[in-house]
Amino acid sequence: MLIECNYSGITDPAIDNGRDLTKIFRSEINGYADEWQWIKDRIKHVDFKDIHYTDYLPLTVNGETHQMQAGGIDTYFNTTDQPVPHHIDFISRDCYSQAVQWNTTNNNNGVAGNEHPYLASNVYRFLENLYNQLPEKTKAVIKNKRTLLEKRYSAAGALSDSTNWGWADAGKLWLPTEYEVYGSVVWGTKGWSVGQAVQYPIFANSWRNRLKGDRPGGSRCNWWLASAGGGFVRQCLRCRQLRQCHRLVSLRRRACAALLPHYGIAA
Repeated sequence: MLIECNYSGITDPAIDNGRDLTKIFRSEINGYADEWQWIKDRIKHVDFKDIHYTDYLPLTVNGETHQMQAGGIDTYFNTTDQPVPHHIDFISRDCYSQAVQWNTTNNNNGVAGNEHPYLASNVYRFLENLYNQLPEKTKAVIKNKRTLLEKRYSAAGALSDSTNWGWADAGKLWLPTEYEVYGSVVWGTKGWSVGQAVQYPIFANSWRNRLKGDRPGGSRCNWWLASAGGGFVRQCLRCRQLRQCHRLVSLRRRACAALLPHYGIAA
């Protein structure tokens, strides 16, 4: 059945500050159990009218209230090996306050049985645990992200570039790749680290939404991406006021960076 899609009212994230959707649509939301059920129903009916990039839903986790902004609307619709339904990917305006090492094994490779560096990483495990701490009403609507992830593993020793890719579940909370933030690959492995990535509209054509606080309303900070550094065994990518590849040194504080949680809600 052909569904009429309504994308009217979507504006430019490079200049928009974002609005609290619970206030803009208060009367509409009152007809639902909560704001998360409301947005899920909007997505189910492909009704994105007057939902702008950077508009947000407040989310409180461990005492921190984050503005989860609409970063991509149907960005990956009908793609991947398991076709993605209509969806909105929400991106936190600022980072979660706890700094985390990307990996604790002093390399950026995958492991036997899991060749994807990101899925074998410490930061992936941290996000899995953080997801369990979200409010139940939020967890009830978050969907796993299906994507094409780079592979980097050899039983003969650590590799300095990714050598393949494969379809995989990136989790319900996840980090974006270099391409999803910048729209190009500079520090990652050319080809393999791109996968099927699209630059999220919230990050396009401006640094405004790439720069994040180290907590809600906090100071500018570095934050991790999901991409492993190309040409390096011990580096992964982070975002700050310039694009960087950052060294992973076990148990060294400088190898830590903030997390920018992302999640998607689908029909």
